[in-house]
Amino acid sequence: MRAGRDVFGRTARALSGSGAVHTSEDANGPAGQEPAAGGDTPPVPPLLPPGVIVPAGGGRATRWVPLVVAGAAGVAAAVNGFPDGGNGPWWFLGGFALGLNLSTLLFVALAQPAGTGLLTLSVGVGPRLGSAVVRGVMVTLRPVPVLLLVPHLAFLDRPGLPRWMRLTTAARLLVLVGVSAVLIASGGDGLRLAGYGCAAFTVMLLVLNPRGATSAWSLLFRPHRNDGTPRLAEWVFDPASLAAVRAMSAGRLDEARRALDAAAPYAGQRRRAVTAVLAWAEGRLDEAAHQAMELYADSEAAELKAAALRLYALTLADGAAAGLWAPEVVLPQIGAVRTALQSRPVPGGLSDLTAMEALLRGDMARAQRLAAGAARVAPDALGRAAALATRAMALSLLRRPGKAQDLLARARELTPGLHRIAVAENRLRP
Repeated sequence: MRAGRDVFGRTARALSGSGAVHTSEDANGPAGQEPAAGGDTPPVPPLLPPGVIVPAGGGRATRWVPLVVAGAAGVAAAVNGFPDGGNGPWWFLGGFALGLNLSTLLFVALAQPAGTGLLTLSVGVGPRLGSAVVRGVMVTLRPVPVLLLVPHLAFLDRPGLPRWMRLTTAARLLVLVGVSAVLIASGGDGLRLAGYGCAAFTVMLLVLNPRGATSAWSLLFRPHRNDGTPRLAEWVFDPASLAAVRAMSAGRLDEARRALDAAAPYAGQRRRAVTAVLAWAEGRLDEAAHQAMELYADSEAAELKAAALRLYALTLADGAAAGLWAPEVVLPQIGAVRTALQSRPVPGGLSDLTAMEALLRGDMARAQRLAAGAARVAPDALGRAAALATRAMALSLLRRPGKAQDLLARARELTPGLHRIAVAENRLRP
């Protein structure tokens, strides 16, 4: 146990240099918080009580996916028989992919009447090939066209949102049913199986996670809680929050701060979440950790709880890397969050968090490898800059300062003012 504490201590001292984070304003802006007066590290960061960090749910819903697909494939095989040549399964999977892409395209096309706004957009899936800001939205190009578009949409605060979401969801499902019926009735073996694949996706879309507020089932049949309030209430963005998220995704922290500072007060939960993310990015880590804890406690949706937990763990990790908190204090919490979230998809993924955890444990080779992967798949400029800074910290401790400096230069171009960049730069200062 003593050896473990020594590793944590050496890592924290190495990452924080003299034990204090530089706070002078440079090209990156304010570097963030300082440790307590006199150079003493605060012994205890904001900690969630034992037993509170639990799996955020969502795993059961994903188990429906293979069951629905396998069941529909079985029905298709029994009714139609796979065509000669062994291409039947490919026709079926092609129809499933057609349904998935058609549903996504309809979701984007109907965004404005539905009352949703685009936060980020990926074209394709896989590692990042390039990105650009188009009409205020970060658009990323990726190499695998299995999914033509991967949108990240926000529900907007507008009158009649549940009604509009119900209408547009019904329209999507009707189009999918119509396409499936046309393909099945076409007469060709391959097209018929493609129709069954599209129908399988349609069924999956309807039954997957029926209790979730954003599921097709809830949007159609359960848009309100028993007390009459909309289930989407905790998902709704006001205009300032939407503008701030778009700016942060594009790496413009100053613009995000201006959008929030100029906005009228707003009690919505998404405003609180956006404010917490910006506090983390700017280095106000104690504030961000407290806000993330409150969001975790107040959120009902499993997806929002998961996002709050991820932000909470990232904040603790950044604080330990900066010398604000002791690694041996935050690592059990970070590990508990990672365990709780590893069975479900989490916005932003867990690669960067896992890389920061490896960094704090002293496994620099694993940290830089994980951070490199996180940078390749990061959904936006902010996430990519954070991952590059993590990798730079690991490489600096592996005695590769030249490569670390190159990574930090790229990170600064992506997101000027990101606190984690300042922490990494502090490590590289002579």
